Amino acid sequence: MSQLTDAGAALIYRYLLEGYEEPSITPGTWFALFTAGPTHDLSGTTELGSYSRVQMPTWTYAGTWPALSATLNGAYVIDPMPSCTITGWGLFSDDTAGTLMYFELLDSPTSFTSGDRYVIPTGSIIIDLNT
Repeated sequence: MSQLTDAGAALIYRYLLEGYEEPSITPGTWFALFTAGPTHDLSGTTELGSYSRVQMPTWTYAGTWPALSATLNGAYVIDPMPSCTITGWGLFSDDTAGTLMYFELLDSPTSFTSGDRYVIPTGSIIIDLNT
């Protein structure tokens, strides 16, 4: 299940109701992994330790606002992974703290052994504001 967070929705509402700049996924978008959660407000959420978030600066946009979608345009790797079980991922506005803008819970948890690689293929993340 993927969801726009309250912070992500606030950007859209600010654009629609207050005339702020069109929201987009920017070079300041960072991919994070979770071993518990994530949730809208990060309660009960645990971000994976012993790794660094991955900056995802390249996105391809389709459509026009507000019927916009963004597709990841580039492959990224987290290497090496610690021994863990991943339950979801999210996009943050910063590399260490920041605001969670979008997240997805995995259909089933995925386990990794120390030294594995987590590969995020080109085109594997699509954020569609039409759905």
